[in-house]
Amino acid sequence: MKRRQNDREFDIGPFRPTEVKNAIKETKNGKAAGLYNVVAELLKTDSNERTKELTKLFNKAKIAF
Repeated sequence: MKRRQNDREFDIGPFRPTEVKNAIKETKNGKAAGLYNVVAELLKTDSNERTKELTKLFNKAKIAF
């Protein structure tokens, strides 16, 4: 973890597929997140390809902010 000199944010690097997969597993069933109401059960019907694509998406979003 690298601390930036001018602010309190930490640069923790890109998300890894294992982190995304574990976060999805910990999500409670019956809950929907975000504007599109994607339910946890849909994300939990996991395939390795879906995890890879979500990881790419999250890393792109992280860079944008």
